[in-house]
Amino acid sequence: MEYYRLGARASKSERFLSCNSTSLCVHPSWICDGANDCGDYADEIHCHASAVHTCEDGHFACPSGNCISSVWLCDGQKDCEDGADEFQCDSSCLWNQFACSKNKCIAKQWLCDGEDDCGDGLDESEEICGSATCAPGLFSCPGSYACVSRNWLCDGERDCPDGSDELAVAGCAPNNTCTESTFQCRNQNCVPRRFVCDHDDDCGDGSDESLECEYRLCKEEEFRCADGRCLLRAQWECDGFPDCLDQSDELPLNPKCSAAESLCNGSVFMCANGRCVPLGSVCNQHDDCGDRSDERNCHVNECLNRKVSGCTQDCQDLPVGYKCVCWPGFRLKNDGRTCIDVDECSENFPCSHQCINTYGSFHCLCADGYQRPASNPHSCRSLSGTSAPFSSTGVN
Repeated sequence: MEYYRLGARASKSERFLSCNSTSLCVHPSWICDGANDCGDYADEIHCHASAVHTCEDGHFACPSGNCISSVWLCDGQKDCEDGADEFQCDSSCLWNQFACSKNKCIAKQWLCDGEDDCGDGLDESEEICGSATCAPGLFSCPGSYACVSRNWLCDGERDCPDGSDELAVAGCAPNNTCTESTFQCRNQNCVPRRFVCDHDDDCGDGSDESLECEYRLCKEEEFRCADGRCLLRAQWECDGFPDCLDQSDELPLNPKCSAAESLCNGSVFMCANGRCVPLGSVCNQHDDCGDRSDERNCHVNECLNRKVSGCTQDCQDLPVGYKCVCWPGFRLKNDGRTCIDVDECSENFPCSHQCINTYGSFHCLCADGYQRPASNPHSCRSLSGTSAPFSSTGVN
């Protein structure tokens, strides 16, 4: 007897296979063929890549043949083109993952690291991290459950969420002996030499941005901001996201972004020489730009390897090249890779009374006799019902 399903025929020795969540049956030869025959991708999960295209250990093979990191499975974001890495995720997370919810998993090494990776704070909650202790040789960050290597203490870079690994609580004393790779500020602090004369006051007293600084000229493939900073890619101009600290690369400060013939975003690609070509012309083995900038680094996702991108936080893969992106509360330095904390208290004055800057955010405090209303945590309301004069103060 022969059976027919979906227009296919199976012999007596073959059996059709049932799909998981649909009523369809599929032929055995359709398993792991890259096509969603079941309708729920059940016939394309747990597939090994073909001999022609194999994935390394710790990676997942998408039906299209692309390889993604296994830690991206069931993390709530579609990394395979067809979203196959987010199907059948409601059963359980992988052995090396933590279940934030039914549909979201994160790497276990992200637990209690001071960063809200789940999005609702579960991975940093007392319920999960209350009994966590730092292993020998690690420093416990005050105010969080994060642990950092003691070798990272007092090295000039914030590793604890609140930067406490660079304060007196970590045993840091004013550094009067900067290393050869660092610059000694007038206030005796030390900052990496690459931060000197980069338009950012990293010292805090302006001594790394003195009048003696000779700022470099921007290269041909870079964009010059109004304040003299250089963006690493000219393609970042008019891309809808302000990369210059003064926002001079976007509207309304950059009138070029409103000119249709110069607007290189959306469906067009901006060449290094400023020319715009259709996205379909990128990586087609033809020099459409005239400077071959549309054919460089094609089909390479630099964001998959942080050592390649150099991004300290997030990375955005582009048709050609990539772009480092910072989390909310941070901004990109002039090197295009390093993200530093934004001091909202001194730049935006967001609080009606006192403001305390924190790493990546800020907190508003009210003076005695005032409280913060739940509807607006940045303002303060008098408990007596009368409005008394108050002088706001920023606290860093």
